[in-house]
Amino acid sequence: MRTIFFRWDRVQKVVSGHKRLCVIACLSFLILFTVYNHYERNQAARPRGGKLQGPFSSRDLMAPAKMADYDNMAGNPKLHHGDIGRQKKEELETPATLLSDDNEIPVHPHNRVVSLVDALEYEFAYPSSNVKHFLGDFYCPACFGDSLCKDFDKKFQFPNAGRTSPLAQNGVYFGLKAANKEPIVGKLLVEAERYGKFHQFACQGKSSLLEGDSCDVNEAIVELLKQDLTVARLREFAAEMDPNEEEEYSILRCLSERFLQQAKAAYDIDKDNVLSTNESAKLLTTFLLNPEPIIFQVFHYNQGWPFPSFLGACGRMAVFEHSGSPLRYYYEDTWETRMKLTLKVLELVDKLTNNDQGWVIMPTDLGYDNIVVNSEWELYVIDVEDVVILDLASMPGDLLVEREVCNEDCFYDLTVKADEPEEDKTCVQPYKHIGATYYFLCHEILTDEAKNMSDMDYETLESPNPGGLLHDPPENIEKEGTLANLLNECLYENMPGGRMKAVTELKAHLKKWLGLDSQLTFDKDR
Repeated sequence: MRTIFFRWDRVQKVVSGHKRLCVIACLSFLILFTVYNHYERNQAARPRGGKLQGPFSSRDLMAPAKMADYDNMAGNPKLHHGDIGRQKKEELETPATLLSDDNEIPVHPHNRVVSLVDALEYEFAYPSSNVKHFLGDFYCPACFGDSLCKDFDKKFQFPNAGRTSPLAQNGVYFGLKAANKEPIVGKLLVEAERYGKFHQFACQGKSSLLEGDSCDVNEAIVELLKQDLTVARLREFAAEMDPNEEEEYSILRCLSERFLQQAKAAYDIDKDNVLSTNESAKLLTTFLLNPEPIIFQVFHYNQGWPFPSFLGACGRMAVFEHSGSPLRYYYEDTWETRMKLTLKVLELVDKLTNNDQGWVIMPTDLGYDNIVVNSEWELYVIDVEDVVILDLASMPGDLLVEREVCNEDCFYDLTVKADEPEEDKTCVQPYKHIGATYYFLCHEILTDEAKNMSDMDYETLESPNPGGLLHDPPENIEKEGTLANLLNECLYENMPGGRMKAVTELKAHLKKWLGLDSQLTFDKDR
């Protein structure tokens, strides 16, 4: 005890004589404690292997929720037709649970000076119940847009914004317009790894993000726009951002001047026919990160295009109208309904590849979760991150004539960069792109081919392919053999133009089996 009192006396003397040192020591302890606490929380947010958790581990975005989910969010218990006779919907987390104290996160710093640690680890490490935390409006103009930033929380409600919610997977958030409770979808369109590439590309020559130096990404992206944004410059920027990328399923693959001009018009917010630096920066950022907002504006749903309505963006979140239930939910529906839906899907692809505007739009993923059906039985494509767009206006008409058999190996040529770009003829072979679109449709939706190829990993896939939509036909149709032969020709054509001929005959037979002499209709009261 004497020793203790003796030491306490010495401490008192030191403190009384060195108050400034005591204050410094206390502050140092607080700083070290804060850093350690941040480190511990960051480590807790990591799964094994050190990869950050969050909605950015997959390129594929989850398809929109069923309408019944939105009805429940809005306090309306009625069921949507897409839920009848199908799998039970997942139980929703309540807003009270998602916004509990356990889900609180540190306040994100308004840090416009972006390093790899600041931009990626801090922002994406913590589970969050607050969508606004992820908006990233401080990144603008290196963002998707800022038209929705003002009063964002008052315009939109995201009751299921927690990252653990079944309705908030892979960076997709489902909510409602605050004014009329209409359903919406908010998308964080890019995973963290790609943001890292984008930051490094924008800041190259100014600092090394990997070494921890900082760089103002907004200033860096504006610096790149001292010259006009052209097709050539866009391709140059994309090559610099992804120099080792072998595949080239990209809107830039066959980008035309006409499309770029329409994209610029869509981003000319003040309609003065001149893109400001800020407007150009948003357009460039969107082209390089995810062109979906551009495509949905150029090919607007009001003009009959089968894409959702783009409502706008705030920072790095884009907001869209909810367009319906995934086609997957109709896999177990009646044979008649599935035949009608097959006709609608074929009509959708017809619109994308054969229209009076002269565009061939080839989404590279026409799977069950990327085509949705609304309450009016209209179909929409909701994911066009990877898409090739051809402009037929500048091509001779005879290029549409298929001159060779084109199957899987042939379509592979559409996905890779040419060894000698100056000799690349891919973008002047539209029949290949049209054929590939129908091939993907038959492979992923109309037949069991995709399911058969993935059966070994079926149990581990997040959304395994259920099989062909035209499964289990009536006995008389199955015995006839026509359906199987046409679907097989769609997958593997045996003669030039065989695939397109098979698609035409398939539509004719579906109408015959349905007894259709007039416009296709559905029972909307189901």
